[in-house]
Order: sequence, then C-alpha cells, then structure tokens
Amino acid sequence: MGDAGPNKEEAMALLQLIQDKDAHLMWCAEELSDPKYMPAGWTAFNDPNSKRTFYQNQAEGTTQWEHPAMEFYKGAVFMHRGGKEELEGLAAKDPPTSEEVQDMAEYLGLEDGDTAAVKRVARLAVSAPLPPGWTETLDEGGEPTFKNE
Repeated sequence: MGDAGPNKEEAMALLQLIQDKDAHLMWCAEELSDPKYMPAGWTAFNDPNSKRTFYQNQAEGTTQWEHPAMEFYKGAVFMHRGGKEELEGLAAKDPPTSEEVQDMAEYLGLEDGDTAAVKRVARLAVSAPLPPGWTETLDEGGEPTFKNE
C-alpha cells in the first residue's frame, strides 16, 4: 500500500496558500498531505521515473496524476476566500430558474430529502463562472455546449 502524496509545503503550493495570510485554511493543506484523508479506495504512489505522485482507484483500476480530492480542497479555499459571496452575488444578479437548479441538483447527486443548505449548493453551482479558457455556446437545438480554448 502506498503512502505517497504531497507534503504540507507542496500541498500549500498546490492550493496557493500563504502561511501567514491563510492560517485559517491550513487544514486544507494538512488534510491534502495526510494519507488518512485519502478518499476510500484510493492510494497514492510515487512514480520513480517522473518523481511525481500518481493516484490509483483500487475498485475501478484507474490511475490519475491529480489527487482525487483536489477539487474539493480548491473549492473549500475558494469559498473561504469570499467565493460564496461572489456566487451569491452572481445568483442574485441573474437568478437561475428552478429547472436549472433541479438539473444541477440531479447532476450533483443531491436528493429531495437534502437540507435547504445542501440544495443552495445547486443554486450557487448554476451561477458559478466557467473556468478560465472555457466558453459556452448554444447548439442548433438550443442546448448549451462547452469548449476549452
């Protein structure tokens, strides 16, 4: 079983954390660098040729270079740095329709019994801007399509 992965300093760099400025977010770097917080079924290994860490999903037999929880930790940093307020502002400026929120909730795997706070995640996700380099257009049928430039 592997116990590789980024150390705390590497995790801080990956998350763009600054020691003094982001003390309240150091838990993200600590968890990202601690193998006990690896999602169930995942193991980290060091590739001796590239000297990089890769991650294996035991159940699916797949591997990848990015930590399987990286997007979670990046999202946590974003939200703690004011991202929640930014998304709420975008949602207030251009409120998503109930159909858009329902579609996003289904996409995220949220269920009808989830709390209002959890459902708010779907509303904010609809309002989230696209990542840098991505554009949205409508196809002939009026359905959105996305392209990474």
